[in-house]
Amino acid sequence: MKQLAEHIKPYPLFFKSLSNAREKIYADDDYLKEWYENYSGNHLRRLSFDLFYLSEEFPNPQGIKVLELGSTPPLLTLAIKERGFDITGLDIAPERFSRCIQENSLTIQKGKIGGGELNFPENTFDAIIMNEVFEHLNGNLIAIMKDLFRILKPGGKIFISTPNLKSMVGIRNFLFKGKAYSCCGEIYDEYDKIDKYGHMGHVREYTPTELRLFLNKIGFTINKLIYRGKYPAKYRIIEKTFPSLKPFFSIIAQKPMK
Repeated sequence: MKQLAEHIKPYPLFFKSLSNAREKIYADDDYLKEWYENYSGNHLRRLSFDLFYLSEEFPNPQGIKVLELGSTPPLLTLAIKERGFDITGLDIAPERFSRCIQENSLTIQKGKIGGGELNFPENTFDAIIMNEVFEHLNGNLIAIMKDLFRILKPGGKIFISTPNLKSMVGIRNFLFKGKAYSCCGEIYDEYDKIDKYGHMGHVREYTPTELRLFLNKIGFTINKLIYRGKYPAKYRIIEKTFPSLKPFFSIIAQKPMK
C-alpha cells in the first residue's frame, strides 16, 4: 500500500474542468442555491483532486463505467462525464437539481445507499466513487460495502474520501473539547440536515486505520492511502512534517481479479 500526501494546489487542467462544470450546475429551489454556492466554492479544490485521481487510475476513459454515490450536487458527475467516462450517479433526491441534470444529459438514478441491494447487476462498474459519503451512512456498513463489492468488476477500483478523525483538528477536539470529530461534530445539527437539505449529515468520522481494516474484511485490497486537504498557512509546517494529520484522506482500493 502506497501512502501519499496530496499537493497543496490541484493541477490546473482538472481545476478548470471543475470550474467549468460549476457554471453549469444550479439547484432547482431557492433554499438550496446558497448551500450550493457555499459547497461548490469550498470544495472545488478537493473535487479537482478527485477527478485527477480517477483520471490517473484510468488514463483512457473511453468505455470505463463509473458509479458516483451521492450525486448532489452533480458537480463532479458532470466533470467526469465531460472527461469522457461513462458515468452513472446515484442520489437520494436528484430532483433537487433536476433541470441542470436534464440540460447536461446526466444519468443520475434515485436511490438510497443502505436501503437494500442496489439495482445493478454483478460486475457492472470499473470504478465506484464514494466522495465524502461514507461518514454519512447510518445503515449496515457491512451490507452496503459488500453490495458495492458485488457490482464492481474484478480488478475494479473504489475511491473513498472522508474526513480524517485522526487529524490535527480531530485530536484537538478530542483532547480539549471532549468531542470526537474533525469536521462536523454537533449531533443535533447533523441529523437536522435531513429536514433542511434532504440528506443525512455526518453519522461518524473515521481514522485511516479503521477504514483500511474494514475494507480489508470486506475483501478489498488497499492500493493507496492519500492524506488530503490543507490548514491555514500558519500550520503548514505541521502538515509537511506530519502529513497524516491532514484534515481528510482518500483510500483507493481494488476488487481482486479472482
